[in-house]
Amino acid sequence: MNAPVEYTIVMTANEVNLMKVFTLIVHLIDPDFISGYDLETRSLYYVANRAEFIGFDFLTEISRG
Repeated sequence: MNAPVEYTIVMTANEVNLMKVFTLIVHLIDPDFISGYDLETRSLYYVANRAEFIGFDFLTEISRG
């Protein structure tokens, strides 16, 4: 039997706010690492490039430093 999954749907007015909410969630959870299938070369890479395109410094904002 599978455990129930908890989730929250967050709606934002634009992509910049979406990036801000995503980084806030990451900071609140404060993981030691983030893993996933092809995360570094596809998913996270796409998010970082998209953030740069819309003028959001994703890599700086998501880092602990």
